[in-house]
Amino acid sequence: PSRQHVPERGYGGVFWLMNHQFIRQRWEKFGEVWEQHHGVLAPGEKRNLVLNICIEDTHEKAWKSARMGHDEYWKFLGPYGWSKGYMGKDGKPAPAGLIPTLEESVDQKVWVIGTPEEVAAGIAEYKEELSLKHFTIYPHFPGDTYAKAEEQMQRYAEQVKPLLG
Repeated sequence: PSRQHVPERGYGGVFWLMNHQFIRQRWEKFGEVWEQHHGVLAPGEKRNLVLNICIEDTHEKAWKSARMGHDEYWKFLGPYGWSKGYMGKDGKPAPAGLIPTLEESVDQKVWVIGTPEEVAAGIAEYKEELSLKHFTIYPHFPGDTYAKAEEQMQRYAEQVKPLLG
């Protein structure tokens, strides 16, 4: 699988659309495989986390703002098996074809939504747990206008990033 071949060949890894526990496991495994072939890898190096985000003034507004784009996104990806990155009730990857609710996506920490403070707290958890150095926000979903995507990026830069230190 690519999670084995990518670090063997010296490429950086991208981690996205997975339950936070799966992210951590694969993040660590990537580091182990890298070290077997290339030597010591500094914490967080050669790995990039992508998080789907939605930032609004209130918690309630963020949920309302994110729901339609989230649901359309998963109606498209779910049938193709992308939901295998989610954790099922048994602790194993969810069955292919799962179309998660927004609540499931937030519970699994695949999506981080809320006020600037809530989004910063969600990112800070990953930053601490993974020694995160490289991070990409994904703020644009089906049905969103380009103006909303720009606004989300601006809100991240002005309201969330300063909270992360």
